[in-house]
Amino acid sequence: MNKQFPMRKILFSIALCSSLFIISCQKPNEDTPDLLVKTFYKSGSDSLVTLYTYNFSGKLENEKISGYINGSTYSEEKQIYRNNAGIITRLETIYGGNSTSITVHYDATSSRYFSMAPGYDNSGVRDSTVFIYDAAGRTIRKDIYRDIYNCCNYLSVRHEYAYDAAGNLAQRKLYTIQFPSGVANLISTASFTSFDDKINPYKTDHEAFVIDRPDWISPNNVTAMDGQFVNDPASNYTFNFAYTYNSNNFPIALVRTSVPPGIVGNVTFYYQ
Repeated sequence: MNKQFPMRKILFSIALCSSLFIISCQKPNEDTPDLLVKTFYKSGSDSLVTLYTYNFSGKLENEKISGYINGSTYSEEKQIYRNNAGIITRLETIYGGNSTSITVHYDATSSRYFSMAPGYDNSGVRDSTVFIYDAAGRTIRKDIYRDIYNCCNYLSVRHEYAYDAAGNLAQRKLYTIQFPSGVANLISTASFTSFDDKINPYKTDHEAFVIDRPDWISPNNVTAMDGQFVNDPASNYTFNFAYTYNSNNFPIALVRTSVPPGIVGNVTFYYQ
């Protein structure tokens, strides 16, 4: 009998392994990989396919995840809209039958994305995001503000990011911020503890944070990570990743083991 993989860990694994998953019924390309177009994830009765499509400049414009998790259908799609210079101007996410549109703001002077926000919901509330950089131009923080129309705007959530010497994302922390005191409460820490020396097929620039795939900033592939929950230590976990590569140092297969409860997941990478 298959153990049930807790949904929080499954969705984190989707974000990472979707960070593991346009087209094609071709075999994994072991010779001349260029763009990652598809991944297939399988763990027990769970399965997910992620399809990626790109514009003529090779910039990602759509990510679509579909499959089954814990016996239920899972579907998520992210549409990325760009201007003629390839800069992201809007994101549209479709999940659970609901669609969210987010306007993205870019500073041409510094060549950096600095904020993004959806429209107000029916209650006059929205969450806006601001990106913070260090002197080296790396994203080190993502601040999320609760914006109540004609009332107030306050910091509610903070994500912090740290890097290793190779530029890989080494750690991310999640805080909630008390209002009105501004006190930050640590909720969880994800530590990426080791990497290979091969090529991360998702590698991108600061767009990784705009599209909410921060691990895509890493030039290499993570081989071990752990998660710690301050108020729920029973949900702590460890992931180990073992890859098979092609001759160009791109991964073509991945075996992911979770500890606990020791569930194994397999991912196949397809290129074009």
